[in-house]
Amino acid sequence: MLRYGTPATEVLAAYAPVQGFGWGVIIERPVRDALLGVRSVREQAFGLLLLLIVLCSFFGAWISQRLAAPLNMLTHAVADFATGMGTTPLPHTTLSEVAHLASGFGVMRQQILARTREREQVEVELRAAKDVAETANRAKSEFLATVSHELRTPLTSIRGSLGLVTGGVTGLVTPQTKALLDIADKNSERLVRLINDILDIEKIESGKMTFDAKVLELTSLVEQAIEANRGYADQFGVSYALTHAEPHLQVNGDADHLMQVLNNVLANGAKFSPANGTVEVSVVCQGDTVRVAVMDQGTGVPDEFRSRIFQKFAQADSSDTRQKGGTGLGLSIARAIVEEHGGHIDFTTAGGATTFFFDLPIWREAVAPVSLDVNVPRYSHVLS
Repeated sequence: MLRYGTPATEVLAAYAPVQGFGWGVIIERPVRDALLGVRSVREQAFGLLLLLIVLCSFFGAWISQRLAAPLNMLTHAVADFATGMGTTPLPHTTLSEVAHLASGFGVMRQQILARTREREQVEVELRAAKDVAETANRAKSEFLATVSHELRTPLTSIRGSLGLVTGGVTGLVTPQTKALLDIADKNSERLVRLINDILDIEKIESGKMTFDAKVLELTSLVEQAIEANRGYADQFGVSYALTHAEPHLQVNGDADHLMQVLNNVLANGAKFSPANGTVEVSVVCQGDTVRVAVMDQGTGVPDEFRSRIFQKFAQADSSDTRQKGGTGLGLSIARAIVEEHGGHIDFTTAGGATTFFFDLPIWREAVAPVSLDVNVPRYSHVLS
């Protein structure tokens, strides 16, 4: 490359010597003209590259749109399905992967919707059945309550009349007549207990049972219940023993209703203990609660009966239990009363002996306990 002339111009020169003459040949051409073809090729290549970039951009955008559109539709369908809408259309595409994904989601959605409809139908049927059962249960409870109320008045008159006849008001009573009158009196008393139990259950289920809570000295209440039930225990040749009783243990409760609970567990202890047996009773403090425990010397609670023992009308299906009688309502009533006092009732059975116990929250405030002049009739409304 040479530069000469005015103005100086860049040229490309080629030199070749001429043999035999000592001369040489120089061919020159301006650089601008010599490189014109190269420059043209470069510009064309740059233009083609720019065009290729533009085409690739449009192609990439088209591919992206083709992929994103069905995926966006599928995303909206999933989001709508999550909010409870199951009718959002699914994308139709020739992209096999997206098509398989959409198809799988569609099948899953249909299955879930079908199961949801089935579940809703079952729930409707269950609610209807529940309403029918509750209506029947209310009707049963109302019927039992009405019948019980209607029976209690004549039974009271019958028991009063039997008492007058037994007392000799109508004349001398022979031993044979007295024996018959005693049978009638015991059976009428049993009917009264049954009626009272049914009425108590009806009050509990309807929320009509009232509680007059006062601060009570629980050990004194237990001692009174033991004395009230000694006559009942004598029928089975069983005695009570207060083996452990801590004094001054106060609870806040309804004395009459707590007496019902005590009568029930004490009577059951006597009823299921063998002759000449002893029912052991204890009253102990356990932290923030007071526990009353009654342990009999019976044969224990059958395994198949343990889970139902606190249910209404629950009785162990054995001839011994049926001979001893009972309504099967006592423990159900006792549990409702104890739980109303914020306590807990349960039992343990091992080696034949069964211990029923209930825990009540202890009352620690310095309040003088009320007098426990509880109205306890003879044998004290045994619940059984």
